[in-house]
Amino acid sequence: LAEAMEATVGRAVAPVPLPSVRLAFDNASLPWHTSCTAVGPDEPGTLSTLAAAFAHAGVMVHHARVSAEDGQAVDRFALSDRHGRKLDQRTIGRIGESLSGDGDGGGRRRRLRTSR
Repeated sequence: LAEAMEATVGRAVAPVPLPSVRLAFDNASLPWHTSCTAVGPDEPGTLSTLAAAFAHAGVMVHHARVSAEDGQAVDRFALSDRHGRKLDQRTIGRIGESLSGDGDGGGRRRRLRTSR
């Protein structure tokens, strides 16, 4: 099992459409990052799909608060681009496209960062 898991580390993860999740981005509430709130059905795979969409768009997650309320996942993230800047509209659009299934989410696949 460990070998199988290690073999998957570093491989590109393609985002899977998840149109039932609503995203709200806010560049004003945090001083250095973009705030993102994701709300949708609390189902297995929701968080990993969000992580894949962020990685695909080249977004760094600095903080996450993951919770569920009344069968709904309510996840909050502090995000930046790979240079530590707040997200621009183009990057926000790539995340939305990845989750809605529209387009290819920006064209380039990113690898999820892992710590060993």
